[in-house]
Amino acid sequence: MNKSQYRVEIVTDLFVPIRDLDAPDCPSVTNDADRVVSELQDSVADLTHRRVFYQDLARVVDELLHKRGLFKGFAACSKGQREMLMEYLL
Repeated sequence: MNKSQYRVEIVTDLFVPIRDLDAPDCPSVTNDADRVVSELQDSVADLTHRRVFYQDLARVVDELLHKRGLFKGFAACSKGQREMLMEYLL
């Protein structure tokens, strides 16, 4: 199976925003969240104290919940969070 394609926009001490690239024949970040979070933990940054936010294909920003790099679910962002994150995801 193909894996989702995404771009890491920035890594800060508090969060990692990523953008789903909507690659043909690849699952979305939403449908590949377990692997995406694991890959971020292994290859990008220690997620222990970082939140992971993603922009989906409809340009909606949500959070990938995790515990030490293991995906635990999704959470909707507040309006303020979305506005702040859009500075990184434009």
